[in-house]
Amino acid sequence: MHNEALVSASVSYFDSDIQNNHLTDNPTVHEKAMVRVRGRSSRTFDKLGYYIKFKEENLIDNKDVALFAMTADSDWVLQGPFLDKTLMRNYLCYNLSG
Repeated sequence: MHNEALVSASVSYFDSDIQNNHLTDNPTVHEKAMVRVRGRSSRTFDKLGYYIKFKEENLIDNKDVALFAMTADSDWVLQGPFLDKTLMRNYLCYNLSG
């Protein structure tokens, strides 16, 4: 059965341009979010994908957050491409469709 339940979480993102990142550093981003595992059959793979929806402190209103030097958005996906060991499938598909 596919579980669409989102759980509340605190997401910390560390991104230093000048040194290695450590969990003891101050995070670049520390926000409230709702998180769930993505996929149906891919839930059984060793590397999971996650859906993250950033929220305001009240956990109701969406909040746009910039990560990885990309445009701010409230919806993020951390993809675990377990079956694509070469990491070429998305690259090829996006470039062919573009």
